[in-house]
Amino acid sequence: MKRNEGTSSTDRLAIHFGRLVRRTRRALRKTQAEIGAAIGLSQAAMSLIERGLLTGVSLRVIGDLCDVLEIQAEWQLRPPWITGASTDDGAARIRPGGRQHDAGHARSNAYVRRRLERLGWIVAQEIEITMGRTHGFIDILAFDPATRTLVLGEIKTELHDIGEVQRTMAWYEREARPAARRLGWMPSRIRSCVFLLVTRANDERVAANREALAQAYPVRSRVLASLLKDPSRWIPASPALVMIDPTGRKRGWLQATCVDGRRTPAPYADYRDFVERLLTMGRMSGAHAKARNHAQPPTTRTSER
Repeated sequence: MKRNEGTSSTDRLAIHFGRLVRRTRRALRKTQAEIGAAIGLSQAAMSLIERGLLTGVSLRVIGDLCDVLEIQAEWQLRPPWITGASTDDGAARIRPGGRQHDAGHARSNAYVRRRLERLGWIVAQEIEITMGRTHGFIDILAFDPATRTLVLGEIKTELHDIGEVQRTMAWYEREARPAARRLGWMPSRIRSCVFLLVTRANDERVAANREALAQAYPVRSRVLASLLKDPSRWIPASPALVMIDPTGRKRGWLQATCVDGRRTPAPYADYRDFVERLLTMGRMSGAHAKARNHAQPPTTRTSER
């Protein structure tokens, strides 16, 4: 019976390795018994290996077969591509059951969610989508049931590759409606937005790519703010690019980019500076709480006489 080569990775590896062993053995004019004897396997076991039916072969046996048959092994294991998961050293840092997380991205994500919920939006975070071996996570989906408006939000703490951001957003836009329906939402229109951390490094990237970003993201902060406050208002169905400061407390939380009229300088040099500020704020908050606890006089209980 012919095996199904599209089953599991183990089956596919066994089949391809078995075929390679058979072709090489025949080219060397060796029998299965001769090769098996050289590595301590029976002729029957060699037959199973060559037919891809022996999936429990150890790495030692595979290595011995490669040595005897002079097969040069070059192992290439390709992980699935996960959007936003690559790091500086090329490693993927994925938390179990989801996408990679760090203090800066988590703080930014929570900040956008709180702001949207205050405006009356129903918000979901970290919605997983897949396309073959490609996995992605939509940072923010916000829904207004009255107008059936869906807002797709992507949090970016750093802006490296404009083209990659555009490709990712285009894919997310295609998957946003099915993802929303899985949440029980029935959107009739979608507005997509990139929420970019306000840093001087990102300002430089925005300025350097002024024309490309203006064409790809024509909607600005004021227009997006009006939509979020009143979803019934009509605006062009084009993507928006706005900047955010996740530690800010101003009512006007959507900031313009440096090329769109923002006059105040970015409060952070880059993403590293932002994370260090968060850590410092966390330590100071903990120290203040500890000081308050020590400042409170101990309560004494008077006994009744």
